[in-house]
Formats: sequence, C-alpha cells, structure tokens
Amino acid sequence: MTADTTTGGTTGGSTGGTTGGGSSSGGSSSDRDSSDSNPVIKTETKNNADGSTTKTETRKDGSVTQTTTGKDGGVSKTETKKDGSSVTENKAADGSTGTVRTDKNGQTEAKTALSNKAVEDAKKNLVKIPIINGTIPHFQEYRFGGSQVIVRPAAPGTGVIAGGAMRAVFESVGIKNILAKSKGSSNPHNLVKATIGALTELRDAHTVAQARGISLSKVFNG
Repeated sequence: MTADTTTGGTTGGSTGGTTGGGSSSGGSSSDRDSSDSNPVIKTETKNNADGSTTKTETRKDGSVTQTTTGKDGGVSKTETKKDGSSVTENKAADGSTGTVRTDKNGQTEAKTALSNKAVEDAKKNLVKIPIINGTIPHFQEYRFGGSQVIVRPAAPGTGVIAGGAMRAVFESVGIKNILAKSKGSSNPHNLVKATIGALTELRDAHTVAQARGISLSKVFNG
C-alpha cells in the first residue's frame, strides 16, 4: 500500500503525493487501532468426531467466538459476550441462513432465511411426530456428534422449556409443552439434528400396538 502511494506521488507531484500518503497512513493507523482494541489472546482448533472443525477465539474483553465448519460446508458462528449474551449465525451448505440472539437473561430471538433448495428438500423429507395433548408421548434421548438431547413430556401450561436451537424445532413441530435439556457440545447444527433425531424416535401407543400386532390394552397392561 505504501509503495502504491509513493508511485502516485512521484507521477502526480510531490504535494499530491505527500497529501495522499498522509491520508493513507492515517487510515491504516486508525484501522489498526480499531482492530487492536480487542485483540484475540487465545485460539484453539478442534476436529470433531462428526467430521466438523471448531475454532475457538478468546478476546481480551472476555468474549468468545466459536466457529464450526461442517464437512458439508455449513458454517456456524457463535459470539458469546462476557455478560452471557450471545449471537449465533448459521449458514447451511445450501445457502440458508439463520440467526439466534440470546440476551443475558436467557431470552432468545431467532430469525431464518431459507433458500428455495432447502424448502424443496424439506418437502421431500417430511416426518410425522406424535403429539398427545400438546406434548410428546414419552421420555426420549438422542445423540448427534458431540451433542446429546433429552426430552420429557410436560403437563399443560408448562410451555416449551428449552434453549434457542431446540426451541425453534419444538415450535415448528407444534409442541406446546415439553421439558428439554442438552448436554455436551452447544453447536447449533448438532443440537438441531439431535433434537430432530429424538423426535423421530418417538412412538405413540397405537403405533406400538400395530407394529407388535397386539391390542392397545396389552401395550399398557402387558
């Protein structure tokens, strides 16, 4: 950048070169001051069991940025501030994007933008989830990658007790009351897939009776 400014100054005149060089130098100094005000003090890179790679950067002010790149090309970036608030930005391999904001009190706000390809793929892979009186029929747990999800039925009026990524799935399905907990990795990609996996494992009594070829009363009473 300095070489370009000097050449321009020689061609256009010494005064112009000095002025242009001063502006360029001032801009670079300002940019450096801005970027160095909160520098990265620690960087860690981890290869996950599912083939994804997670890069964690800790900055001077205590904030942590975690970027996970999946083997399919999807990217999830979570920035957690010192007060506990966070912003997660997801970009899937098909171009779909999503943002989940969580304040320091745990309240979440999610925004998504689906590509046409994602919508068409979803329509081809619809699954039925059993819901009884607004909740799930039984306890279920599921693991995907480094994330483990545990879901339990809940009484009417309980609401959806779950984190941001899991909550979005439950609300999309139409579940009104559920108790959910996650363990292990907080990677939103893994959490969403683990949540969907747990829901697809659910079976209601009618489905079990039909699969076993027995009466409904025998399912409950043995």
